[in-house]
Amino acid sequence: MPPLAASAGRWHIAGGYAKGAWRTRPTRCGRLFALADDVPGSEERDYAGAMVEEGAVAPDFTLQSDTGEQVTLSQFRGRPVVLYFYPRDGTPGCSAEACSFRDDYEAYQGRGAVILGVSPDNVASHVRFKDKYALPFTLLADPDHKVAEQYGAWGEKVLYGKKSIGLIRSTFVIDPEGKVVRAISPVRVQGHSDEVLAALP
Repeated sequence: MPPLAASAGRWHIAGGYAKGAWRTRPTRCGRLFALADDVPGSEERDYAGAMVEEGAVAPDFTLQSDTGEQVTLSQFRGRPVVLYFYPRDGTPGCSAEACSFRDDYEAYQGRGAVILGVSPDNVASHVRFKDKYALPFTLLADPDHKVAEQYGAWGEKVLYGKKSIGLIRSTFVIDPEGKVVRAISPVRVQGHSDEVLAALP
């Protein structure tokens, strides 16, 4: 999906679906945050996989994006990267998290930052999710959760006292040299984008 640019409270689709195309800016995340309270996105970590630590070089990887292109982390050297792992397209917590990054996207652009969202969903699911919420950043498909495992974002977790195996909501702020400067896991969705912006180098 083409990048979005804000203007007079509306979002123009740069190079959009039709020349001069405009869309009303998507609603903010208040209702989604209310729903997300029932799915807090603040699971307890309880598994053997080690999370990538702050100060370490971020493991490189290549995944298919929502446009079908192959995206490699190291291609963004020279720019800060926000790499966030989320469990599933379209759930209240994941939608609220994505929308908060969307609503703050101008601030990320002003800092020169790239946002990459990663989940086990396939490309078709990412396309639907991205279109529904007009997300202006790239979503990557990790169906075999190998990259999530590399970052320690996949394993056993505890939610409402029950153990399960799956993706643990996690965010990594990576500096222009490719080092992790902030690792956040588990993530509390509300206020998370503000936390990430504050951590950008």
